[in-house]
Amino acid sequence: VRYTKKGSTPYITPLGVPDKKETIHNLELKKGQKFRMLGDDEYLKWRQNGTYIAISLPKGNPTMHAVVL
Repeated sequence: VRYTKKGSTPYITPLGVPDKKETIHNLELKKGQKFRMLGDDEYLKWRQNGTYIAISLPKGNPTMHAVVL
């Protein structure tokens, strides 16, 4: 996983092609925080589990190059 930030917006780039779910370790989000996949307008469902989050990804990939959350 690669992390970057532009202004106050963080970006997460998983390495490889994720399936239906992506797990990001060592990341804690605030309750009610929203995020989405770059290139898609739908917000993603996620749940915090200790020090990692589990993200449910939409069917299909809006881009053929890289998934950026």
